[in-house]
Amino acid sequence: MGVSLLQHSVPTLRSNLNSEVQTYASSDRMAQRQGMDAAEVDFIIGTGPPKTATSTMQAALEILGRHAAHGGTMFRQAFDPSFEAVFHGDNDPAIKLILREGYNATAGDSPWCFMYEDLMRMKPNYKVIMSVHPGGPDAWVESTHTWNQFHVEGVYFPFPGRHIPTGFANRKITDFPPERVNEHLYASKLDCFINETHNQTWRDRCKQGYLAHYDKVRRTVPQERLLEFNVSDGWAPLCSFLGLPVPDMPFPDVNDRTNGHTGQHPSAAEKV
Repeated sequence: MGVSLLQHSVPTLRSNLNSEVQTYASSDRMAQRQGMDAAEVDFIIGTGPPKTATSTMQAALEILGRHAAHGGTMFRQAFDPSFEAVFHGDNDPAIKLILREGYNATAGDSPWCFMYEDLMRMKPNYKVIMSVHPGGPDAWVESTHTWNQFHVEGVYFPFPGRHIPTGFANRKITDFPPERVNEHLYASKLDCFINETHNQTWRDRCKQGYLAHYDKVRRTVPQERLLEFNVSDGWAPLCSFLGLPVPDMPFPDVNDRTNGHTGQHPSAAEKV
């Protein structure tokens, strides 16, 4: 009887041990992935759309030693043909452009926040930071309205205080390549047509597009590589996610609440 019990119990013990070893190994692999050394992360991908504190994210990443592309990167190179390719659905030239220029992060913002799948493919040792609007989806819609309402006019009408790219007064806004790209990506990626009347129907549709963007990122990016980040939370969650010490300085606050973003980089059009 004792031998019989031993014969039956040994396989059971071995099976339990193997299961524990497999569980431990799986947990160890997960811990290694979650604790990926900062030096091993060769690219940080920002997926927060415009008006989700992406300028602040760029400043924070720069403090942490990253060179982060932002919407302003496109505006400063407004006539580079790689952004015409983005308009036609080919992100590779724009990604190769920023890689050649030494960028090792994107802070979100258009067009980069919509390229995350291509960036994941091209830079497999990545982590993703999905910044959200600190005030929530409705506040994002309001910020989007304020920031982009000049698109409804369709034309760069000059008036005192308005910044217009050199040579574009009284021309269509979409004649300026970065605005053409932005208008297209808001529509195609967020279902938010910033050149339409900003009524309640527009607000509802843009809000749904904003929420759908976040849902798609959550479905696409492995959970252990994704941080949903509200800049109001400061350094702690960001540095913990990236495996970096907290800087001995306040978290940055860079927020341009003015109307119309071509004013950020009026020199971009000097090539015309």
